[in-house]
Amino acid sequence: MTAMARRAPWGARLRAASALAVGLLAGAAAYAQGPAPCLLGDVRLFAGNFEPVGWKFANGQLLRISDHSVLFSLLFTTWGGDGMTFFGLPNLSSRIPMGTGQGQGPYGDIADGMTWGQERTTLMYANLPQHSHPVMVAGATATTAVPAAGMALAAVPEAGAFAVAAPNATLVFASVGVAGSSQSFETLPPAMGLNYIICVDGVYPSRY
Repeated sequence: MTAMARRAPWGARLRAASALAVGLLAGAAAYAQGPAPCLLGDVRLFAGNFEPVGWKFANGQLLRISDHSVLFSLLFTTWGGDGMTFFGLPNLSSRIPMGTGQGQGPYGDIADGMTWGQERTTLMYANLPQHSHPVMVAGATATTAVPAAGMALAAVPEAGAFAVAAPNATLVFASVGVAGSSQSFETLPPAMGLNYIICVDGVYPSRY
């Protein structure tokens, strides 16, 4: 088979080239007009530091219902607002989104707009598992007031407080002091700051 025989007919090649040109022109036109339409209420991460056209920062800001009545029909006052003049956008500033539904943790069902958690907390006695810190003493009579290697606190004070014996008894709990300064600590995993944006000018989502 010759090279001429393997080539596509001239008409077919012309149609393919025309289709390619039309596709390129359509793509260029779509690029010039901006990104593809988004669904109203769509939330995305954005690395820029400004609000793109048709989008708002999802930082809890209030919008006028008269300016965004269609979006209001989707969000209502789930994220704030009085429902008459203003309605609120979701506030994802310094927050992590979580899917709604039946939760496995202490919060039960997760509903739209529900918030919980904190960035810092203080660990209290009530948060700790029940436990003890017994102090072991020697169940013997003290023989000296000067501690040395091989000695332990004696259960029976006599000539001092220490005895040469193995610790085999527990000192009363009141003998153990309290330590700590109630300083709070972070509960956040490693994170990176990005902007959440929500589509306020897009296609109305259909159920069907």
